[in-house]
Amino acid sequence: MAAVLGGATGWGLAAARNWPGGIPVVMNWTAVATVLALTLVLSAAYGALAAPRHVGNTLNRTET
Repeated sequence: MAAVLGGATGWGLAAARNWPGGIPVVMNWTAVATVLALTLVLSAAYGALAAPRHVGNTLNRTET
């Protein structure tokens, strides 16, 4: 997640530096918020599905 945010920040900073000054930037904040919300929800769902279901005592290495 940090890599995605870092990448988006880098792209945003590069675009802000290189964007022509005479062209206004119009953001659809509803779309931006929707993408961020879906990213968080899908990441949480994937994390919940990919997490191991049962982790036993991995420190107990005794054989029975």
